[in-house]
Amino acid sequence: MTEENTLRQRFGSQRPFTVPDGYFEAFAPKMMSQLPAIEPLELPTAEEDLHRQHRRAVVWGMVRRYAVAASIVGVVAGAAVWFLQPRDNIAASHFVSTSIKTPAAAAADENIEQMADYVMLDNQDIYSYLADY
Repeated sequence: MTEENTLRQRFGSQRPFTVPDGYFEAFAPKMMSQLPAIEPLELPTAEEDLHRQHRRAVVWGMVRRYAVAASIVGVVAGAAVWFLQPRDNIAASHFVSTSIKTPAAAAADENIEQMADYVMLDNQDIYSYLADY
């Protein structure tokens, strides 16, 4: 409060700026007269609006039809490629491959047996672990 009193004593309480009489009453019309004129926006008539909506509906209907047709063609082509690709007879190759033991397969079987002995698992334990999955 003492700072305010000091400032009042030093500079006084008069306001140095004044507003001319009627300034704010004449401000809006004066400002509007200085702005450039803008053409009013023309709204479409109801008939033009209906025509535009109808045209949009027709276009989107065609787009939907083509999209559905393209998806069906894609599914059919994908299924044809999937079913027509050559495959080996999996069952026959399984029986042929299991009857002949390669050295790598024999070594893998022996490694599995050694691991089972190391962790002290018998066949029953292995079956119970596999049954959980």
